[in-house]
Formats: sequence, C-alpha cells, structure tokens
Amino acid sequence: MKKIVFLLPNLEAGGAERVTLNIIEQLDRNKFDIYLILVNSEGELSHFLPNNITIIDLGLKRTLFSLPKFFLHCLKIKPDILFSSLNRTNIIALLSSFGLRNTKVIIREPNMPSKQYEMLPKLTMYLVKLLYSRAFKVIAQTDEMKDEIIGYYNVPKQKTLTMINPLNTNLIDALIKDGNSPYDSKDLNMLAIGSLIERKGFDILLKSMKIVVEEFPSCKLYILGKGIDMMKLIDLTKKLDLGRNVIFEGFQENPYLYLNNADLFILSSLVEGLPNVVLESLYLNTKVVVTDCVPYISRLVKNSYLGEVAKVNDVDDLAEKIVIALKQKDYNPLCDFNFSDFNHIFLKS
Repeated sequence: MKKIVFLLPNLEAGGAERVTLNIIEQLDRNKFDIYLILVNSEGELSHFLPNNITIIDLGLKRTLFSLPKFFLHCLKIKPDILFSSLNRTNIIALLSSFGLRNTKVIIREPNMPSKQYEMLPKLTMYLVKLLYSRAFKVIAQTDEMKDEIIGYYNVPKQKTLTMINPLNTNLIDALIKDGNSPYDSKDLNMLAIGSLIERKGFDILLKSMKIVVEEFPSCKLYILGKGIDMMKLIDLTKKLDLGRNVIFEGFQENPYLYLNNADLFILSSLVEGLPNVVLESLYLNTKVVVTDCVPYISRLVKNSYLGEVAKVNDVDDLAEKIVIALKQKDYNPLCDFNFSDFNHIFLKS
C-alpha cells in the first residue's frame, strides 16, 4: 500500500481543513496507509476525523516551529506522498522534501494567488514563490486559479491540475436524516456560514439585510461561525436595528440541518478559493445567493438555476439579489457536477 502523510495545522473549522478530511474519507483503505500529522489537535473538527488512519499530534502552538518534528516523523514513516492544503503547511512540506528523496509532495492552493498577495506576509509569499515549483503536483480548485498559479508562482504547467473539492455526501446525508428543522416554519429563514472575519463580507451582508427587511419585515438571517470580528458584527447588527432579524448561532457541529432547511443560503465573501458550503448547498438543492468572488461558483449557480449571483462588496446589489431569490418560487435545480477522485491522482503519483 502507498503511504500518504497529510499535514494540517489544527482541526479548526476552516475550508482547507474540511477539504483535507473529505479527501482522506474518500481514499480506499485497501490501497493507502494514511497518516494525519497535526501541528496541534485543537479545533471543532475532531468529531469529523475519518476512521482507520494514524493521527500524530506534534503538540506545538505554531506551524512555523513544526518543521523539525514533522521532518523526523516523516523520516520514520517514509511516505510515498506528502499532501498539504494551506500555504504555511505547504511550505513545511516542501522544505521537508529536501531530505525525503523518495517522497512526492502534492500541495493544494487554498486561494487565488492574486488575492494571496493582499493577505499573506511578504516572507510567506517569498517562500511560496521559491518552493512551489519543487512540488510534484500543485492542485488548483478552478481553471482560473490554475492559470494564476502558473503565472504568479512560476510553477510549470505540467505540474498543475484542477480538482474540484470532494464532499462527504454520506456524512451530509446521515446528519440530515430524521433531523428536525432549527427554524420557525412561519418565517423566511436565510443562512450564512463562515469564519467571522473581514474577507467573508458579513458586514456587507448585514447592511444588505437592512434593505431586505424593508421588503420582508419578519425574515430571519442565521449566521453560523465564530471569529475575531464577532463582537464588531454584533455591534453593527444593533446599530442597524436588526436584533430581531439576525441571529448569531456560533459554531454548530451539524450545520447541515440549517443548510437543508433554509429558504436561502447567502455567501457574501470578498474572496474565496472554492467555497465548500456553496457546493453543499447545491447538493442539498438549497437556493443560494453568492457573490461573484469565484468565477467557477458563479457559473455553477447560473447553470444550475438554483440561485442568483451578486457583485462583490456591493450592498445594494446583494440586497437586490436576495430579494429576487426570496420572491422566486420556481427555481429549477439542475445541479450536476462531478467531484474529483483523489484516489486516482494519488495512485498515479
């Protein structure tokens, strides 16, 4: 069997962490011996850990300091493949590759490189540009991201490929089976999910809600997630007098009951890689309004006839598209997209 080591900083409820666990869940245990190395095991996703894998907790606070311990574990394991899905862990995996001659490093880019330049420290970007071309493969989530990886990071085209994030549909189906709706059926119930940080655009969504409630006074917006901007967003909710319309639910172990029973899911992000929660919404045939922050998602929503696409960072346009979606009763869900099979890429590597 091929040995694969996956590297994650922690088990926080981020997109890259969820994708990594979904990839692990997808893999054939008869063909792969799987190790998950964590910089630390903190986070809410511990109950989503797949079965039949070896978990190693380095017990460190920061990814920056994890290289020596991570490398020593890899020397013992002698993996055929190292897989990482975040910039900082991608750097650790690629640095480790200097001493792991028979190990192929496959990394997944979490976001559009053009946006990474705005978000990441200069040293991180320098190391990304220096090291990414050492990878055996660099996985992009969309074709647009693939083109940027080639252009911004000087990665040879033959080393790049596009793979759509897999969903753990068995888990989703199990978590919504026989579950009760968390909503009052008398209300129009909208949902937003994500880390409460600036680039998720929750402030834009709240300002849009001020306009939406003029049309639908009793509508409700449930926000699932936590983050450094929580108090700021709660204060904005009070300032906009939306206390009766906006409910902060914090982190939820089972967001799928909310997603499956919502009248509308809203993604207000300024920038994304490939948001899993929109794929999950489409899988559950839940209507969506998404900002045009990912061309692939925008095309998917338009082609699926299951929602509306709003301009990024535009309060009025987002409000307009939410109102249209709430009024529209005859969306015709035609969502049909294939998730990538990571068994195939790992077996070929």
